[in-house]
Parts: sequence; C-alpha cells; structure tokens
Amino acid sequence: MGVKAGGRFVVKMSTINLRTTPEYLSESVDVDITNLEIGKNLRIEDIVLPNVEILHHKRIPVAAVVTTRALKQAEAAEGKK
Repeated sequence: MGVKAGGRFVVKMSTINLRTTPEYLSESVDVDITNLEIGKNLRIEDIVLPNVEILHHKRIPVAAVVTTRALKQAEAAEGKK
C-alpha cells in the first residue's frame, strides 16, 4: 500500500538472531508487507515464528515505508494552494 502510494521501502534489519532447535530452522523468514503504509514500520513483534524465540526487543523496526522527497514536495505544494 505505502509503496504504491509513492513511499519507499527501507530494510532496517537484514538479520535476526533466533533461539530454537535445528528442526525449526529455515534459510529465510517470509513476512507479508502488503498492508504496510507510508510512515509505518514492521517490527520484531509482528514476526510470528512457531517454536522460535526471537532474541531482539519486540519494538525494534525490521522494515519501513518512508515518505520520499518527491512526495513531501507534492504534499507541500498542495498545502500552499
């Protein structure tokens, strides 16, 4: 949603430390970001992995959709009209 509206997707954390047993390990973690809006973050607390403990504080952002300079300028121009 946010990227389609002109935002830019930013990865803030590319690796996550986990505690689990070998049978629950995987090469990657897939997370649905389709509803991530401009100005919103995907946080550790949003990642749910069964039988896995994530070893980071739950409020740490993993990814975000941020406002681009062009979008800020367009909003400022609209505000002046």
